[in-house]
Amino acid sequence: MLPYGSIYYHGAPAALQDIPIGTHVHGLFYLRDPGDKTPPPQGPNDRNAEDWEFRRCLRLEDDFSFRARRKQAWRIDAVDLAGKKLTATLVDGGQPVGKPKTFDLMPGTRVHVGKGFGSLESIAVGQDVQFNITWATLHGPGRVLEIWLDEPSRELATALQLARHRDHVRDRGLPGWIEAVDDEKQIVTITFFDGVDPGLFNELTGIDEKPHGWPFSAVEDDPKAPKGGIAVARECLMTYEPMHDRKGGNILAIDKVPAEVGSSGVRIKVKCCMMLEGFRPGHVVRFYPATWPVNTLPKEEQFFSRE
Repeated sequence: MLPYGSIYYHGAPAALQDIPIGTHVHGLFYLRDPGDKTPPPQGPNDRNAEDWEFRRCLRLEDDFSFRARRKQAWRIDAVDLAGKKLTATLVDGGQPVGKPKTFDLMPGTRVHVGKGFGSLESIAVGQDVQFNITWATLHGPGRVLEIWLDEPSRELATALQLARHRDHVRDRGLPGWIEAVDDEKQIVTITFFDGVDPGLFNELTGIDEKPHGWPFSAVEDDPKAPKGGIAVARECLMTYEPMHDRKGGNILAIDKVPAEVGSSGVRIKVKCCMMLEGFRPGHVVRFYPATWPVNTLPKEEQFFSRE
């Protein structure tokens, strides 16, 4: 996964850990790095997979997100509860796209209706639905894991995932990379990655007037200006120990820049109390606005040396 890649689940930004194993996903990939010497994986009959060179992932999303983003839905054509089969046609703007497909229903298929759950008996011909599938193979289009029968149920799923995403980012910091460094003035310029709820960037301007020392400079810290701390991260976005190893100070500027692939279009300049080795152009970091509490991450989410 590219550091600036994005992941979506239930129509909202997500982390890979949010998507249950086995969920069918759609992806957008780049060719492998020319320096990547990893041997190709073996496909069927010991042949190399045809798409093995597309190793750098820019976007992953479940079926719900993939279809909703394109304003598409599945229209139910037939339901066979005895045979556990669901026949549906993809529609785009009310117009059918392609031929009907028959999916498998399972006793454990979750049916969402309104603010709660339904049953397989709640599925009716003519409904426009979204669903996530698994077991999508050459033997069939897939088994239905979850199905959302109406707009309120879909809105609720998206709202819950958005809240989960916001909590995830607030605990781990806004991801981005360093565009420029002024060593003499100790100013770091950061452009944030795409795939983050834009509403979180509004929290950059929050003011925390409590007296601060570490990790902010006592000299440069202006209690009436927004500020934050920078934690060095790896390309996988994993940090080391941001509770103790972040450095920062006042946010000098918050700018809108042309949005490029993987870029949010939001750039900040931060006056740091101390310059770290990882504060170099092109390096990945995470930024914690001063109004966000910084908690110790689980050990499995921190990078440690073998020592």
